[in-house]
Amino acid sequence: MHDNLKMLGAFSWSELMTSKPKLSIKFYKNLIGWDIEKIQVGGKPYHVIKVNGEEIAGISEYPEENRGLPARWETFITVFDVDATVNAAIPLGTNIVIPPEDIAGIGRFCTIRHEDGGKFSLIEWDEDPVGGQDPPVYVHGSITWSGLQTNDATASKNYLASLLGVELEMFNMGGRTYFVIQPEDPAGGTTGDLAEPLQPKSSGPVDAEDWIPPDDPPFWLPCIQVDDVDHLSTKVENLGGSMVTQPTDVAGVGRICTIMDPLGGRISLISYFT
Repeated sequence: MHDNLKMLGAFSWSELMTSKPKLSIKFYKNLIGWDIEKIQVGGKPYHVIKVNGEEIAGISEYPEENRGLPARWETFITVFDVDATVNAAIPLGTNIVIPPEDIAGIGRFCTIRHEDGGKFSLIEWDEDPVGGQDPPVYVHGSITWSGLQTNDATASKNYLASLLGVELEMFNMGGRTYFVIQPEDPAGGTTGDLAEPLQPKSSGPVDAEDWIPPDDPPFWLPCIQVDDVDHLSTKVENLGGSMVTQPTDVAGVGRICTIMDPLGGRISLISYFT
């Protein structure tokens, strides 16, 4: 794992929660070409997504009581102390969905929800989840960004800044406002690698897409780098998914679309301009 991904505020992992892992795995393997390996985490099956041999994300089955829910891509943000962050989150009006708990050999995490922050997880890494090597960035199949789709980007920015204690920098691309989290190391230093919009493993609030109803609560939408977004978009429906938005250009960034997998999980695909 890049050391940058262990910095406070870094978007460091993605996870698809689904009621039918086999169906989800089949869809993404056929669409993206991911290598997906089944392992055991905490005595339960967990499916690790790999690109070029490196672990980049996971697929997990919903607990039995949630099996009827649509699939959902979850975002994990690095913190140095999960328990302290949760304690600080409660006065901000945050609901604790999953209290802090250990993942053997990985770290400690919790899942929270807030009206301005959506539902996401905080993770405190114990050790490198990808074997000490750098995960792939800017290659086909890598997850490079997670945007908090929100109808009040300023309120979401203020919440995340208060929760994480980091700065968020404002950008404007394609007529939309982005507030990008500026991760910090333990000494308070930042790195340019995560300070630019849409750079690998960045995240932050963004003005909601036009297809999102104005009364919808905020949610995190990860983005997968692909070689040819137009070609893949023609395969989505044949594989059982659906197109949420058709491929379109974002000036100076890339060509992007948003899809829904067969079980309702939404994620974006992007081909960056070179």
